Amino acid sequence: YWEKAEFPFHVIPKLADLRVAGGTIKGYGSPGLSVTGSAIAIAEMARVDASCSTFVLVHSSLAMLTIALCGSEAQKQKYLPSLAQLRTVACWALTEPDNGSDASSLRTTATKVDGGWIVEGQKRWIGNSTFADVLVVFARNTTTNQING
Repeated sequence: YWEKAEFPFHVIPKLADLRVAGGTIKGYGSPGLSVTGSAIAIAEMARVDASCSTFVLVHSSLAMLTIALCGSEAQKQKYLPSLAQLRTVACWALTEPDNGSDASSLRTTATKVDGGWIVEGQKRWIGNSTFADVLVVFARNTTTNQING
């Protein structure tokens, strides 16, 4: 897979069996590991395949944790159980072409409209994005000028 620049999708069910998705998140089907336990699990995965450990880190420590910390209770109930079981995959979109990962300088905007949001801007280096079911996108709310994910 490394030589072909492909992700080994067939291992996702096996990763799900390890019950590490969600890492330190408590509840919602996540394992509620200690920080140390989560780090050891990721390190052991990386010993075998760095792409698998990166996949789990982006999915769990970035996307899922953002939902757990910043999402509404309805969003947590909707997304976290399926993500914890790896039935769905998440990605995390913060980095922008001109500002890198400086969240305070975000140029991507989100405008509330009937039925949802209009998001305008550019992101780059979004791990898991080519096959994710759930996208956590950081944008500046045009009404409040606050940064929301």
